Amino acid sequence: ELSRTFATSLPGGTYCNVAAAAPGDCAGNTVEVGDDGKAEVTLPAKGALALHADAKE
Repeated sequence: ELSRTFATSLPGGTYCNVAAAAPGDCAGNTVEVGDDGKAEVTLPAKGALALHADAKE
């Protein structure tokens, strides 16, 4: 398991983790990005994280 705060260049909001979510369904696979562009994330072993601007909910 990995817990870390990542700096992103994304605006604040809720984003779909497109590496873990099923196509068209982000249920349980969202990440909150703060107004400062930072996201606190916990990933399981061998987990992956992928966020992009078009994945904002």
